[in-house]
This record gives sequence, C-alpha cells and structure tokens, in this order.
Amino acid sequence: MRLKTFSAPTTAEAMQLVRDEIGDDAIIVSTHRDTDGEAVRIIVSMVETGGETGKNGPADAALCQGNLLSRDSIEILSLDVPGFENPDLAPAAAEVIADRLAEGPVRLDVYEAVCQVLSHHGAPGAMTERLAHAAAAKVVRDPAVALASAMDAEFTFQPVPSTRDSRPLMLIGPPGGGKTLTTAKLAARGVMAGHSVGVVTTDAKRAGAIEQLAAFTRVLKIDLQTAATPSELVEAVVRLDGHDAVYIDSAAVNPFLNSDMSALKGLIRATGADPLLVLPAGGDALDAADMGQAFADAGAGRMIVTRLDLTRRLGGVLAAAERSRLSFSGVSTTPRVSKGLNPISAVSLARLIMPNAMQKPETEDGQDPARMASVAS
Repeated sequence: MRLKTFSAPTTAEAMQLVRDEIGDDAIIVSTHRDTDGEAVRIIVSMVETGGETGKNGPADAALCQGNLLSRDSIEILSLDVPGFENPDLAPAAAEVIADRLAEGPVRLDVYEAVCQVLSHHGAPGAMTERLAHAAAAKVVRDPAVALASAMDAEFTFQPVPSTRDSRPLMLIGPPGGGKTLTTAKLAARGVMAGHSVGVVTTDAKRAGAIEQLAAFTRVLKIDLQTAATPSELVEAVVRLDGHDAVYIDSAAVNPFLNSDMSALKGLIRATGADPLLVLPAGGDALDAADMGQAFADAGAGRMIVTRLDLTRRLGGVLAAAERSRLSFSGVSTTPRVSKGLNPISAVSLARLIMPNAMQKPETEDGQDPARMASVAS
C-alpha cells in the first residue's frame, strides 16, 4: 500500500483525477489547499490486491477489510505525504493516516457532494473535510442522508421544553437576532399547550421593543413584566414563580464588548436563569464561531437559529455549534408568530444544507435511508 497525491485547481477536478485512476472506493487520507492557494491536493491510499500484496505485504490486504496497518508501516507511508518529508514528523503523520484508514473505503461521489455543498455554505475547511469523510464512510448512497448521519455524531440536538425546570429561560443574543419574536413564539407555544406562561423584558433601550412584545402578550392574554435593572428583574421573576414557564427577553448585546457581556452575565447570575442563544443565520463563519463561543462562555448551552428565510448559507451556524459545542434547539423560518418554531434534528439540518439531495430512497443494501440516517456508522 502506498500513498499518492493528486493535485488540481479545484476540489472537483482533483476528485475526478482520483476517480479516473483509482475508482470510487479510494481511501482518502487528506484533502487540503496548497499554502499559495492555487491548487487542491488530495492524498489517497493506493492498495494493491491480487498476487502481490504491495509495499507493505499482507498489511495491505488487511487494510481492504477496514483494519489498521501496523504502526511501523504507517510511519513509513507517512514519509510519502507532502509536508511530512521530515522523519521527525512521521509519528504525527501516522496518527492522521491511522484515523483515516480506520474509517475504511469511502464513496467518492458522496465525499465530493458533501465537500462541495459545505464549501458553498462557507463551513470551515477542517469541519468540511471531517464531515465529508464521515459521510462518505456510511453505507447510504444519498449524500444528504449520509451527511445527516455524520452530523448526528458531530452535533447535539436538544429541544426547548414547553415547561421549565426550576429556572426561567433567558433569551440572549446579538442585535437583530430575533429574540423578541422568538420569545413571542415560545410564549404562544406554551399558551396553546394550556400552560401558564410569564414573560419579562429587559429591553428598555431599543425603540419600540417593549411595545412590540406587549402587542404579542396582549393577544396571548399574558401580563408582560418589565425590568430595567438586575434587582427589578429578580423581583419580576419572583412574581412569576408559580408559572409553568417564564421567558426573559433580554436586551441585545455586542458579544465582543466586555461591558455588554459583563452586564449580561450579571443578569444571568442575579436570576439563575437558563440562557438560550438566539443566533441569526448567515454571516462569516469565523465571526459566528467567535460569537457563539462568547455566549457559551456566558452560560448558553443551546441555541435557536433564526432568519433562515433570509439566508442561503449556514456555514456560520455550523461553525458556532462546533466551536462552542452549543446544542441545536430549534429554527425559525418565518417572522410570523403563528408559525412558531420548527424542531431541528440531524436529518432536518441536512435537508436545510442539501434541500434537493434527499431523493433516492435506497442504500447499498436497499434499506430505508430515513432509518439509516440515525446510524452513526
């Protein structure tokens, strides 16, 4: 077994070179762009079958069955990889190659489809490669179903319950994220389910913020509480103690401004609230990742993604979830309160990323892809 590098200006062209020479069952070890940005390099394993067992003897045949090569063999092979010419780096290369080879052969068509769509969405490169490898190692042929299975292992999904535990739920997030509208949607869901719901707003500075939420609560026949200081917020929460659910619509904050985040953390500490990030889709992936981390550091463990009706790229959302380990709790696809929030799962997230891909209801063994999407490997 040897390693070979294929280079081309684009991922699609490099993948075609791999397919032309090796076929659809190549084992892809690495995909990266050269430092000058002018070429994509794909490193694949070259497994020889038949009478000759190849450079490393019987280990090659074991590799075809998805087994690991010996550590010594992998370290020798790592020296063939561009960037690992220095023998001192062989152990590090061996770790990377061992991980890739342990996954077994991948479907190049699935790998290429997932790479292309995640690149289109602006997802970070390392995440794109990791999800593409995981998806291509699945038994399903449908790229979206394979991606759903890979994302089920990559991300967590935790819906917002319609009733609280012992803590109120505080919606937090950047300006323009849709916290007030999301608060109204959560309150409406609770009322429709027959629960007693309390709503508090701390957004006294934004013009029309209180009036906007008051209009929703009047329709829902909910008394809206207002609080301008941490002590007033504590008092409002105490007054609503007997309600099945209490939602706090906090003022928008700049996650990169220390004074804003300190004030937000003070509100969370004062009330013991459970912070829920409301994150608008779209935007730069690196900025979204930094933003998600800032709110996670403030205590958020889940997020609701909004403005999906106004964006076509979800790389920022994926980057935020990956960096901060935030769980997906729901999505908003419309500004209409009556439409509520939509639940989110690995399958529905894959459909958002690849809306036209889930068409072929078949796997390698003819099983139902909807069921297979829940299989992590």
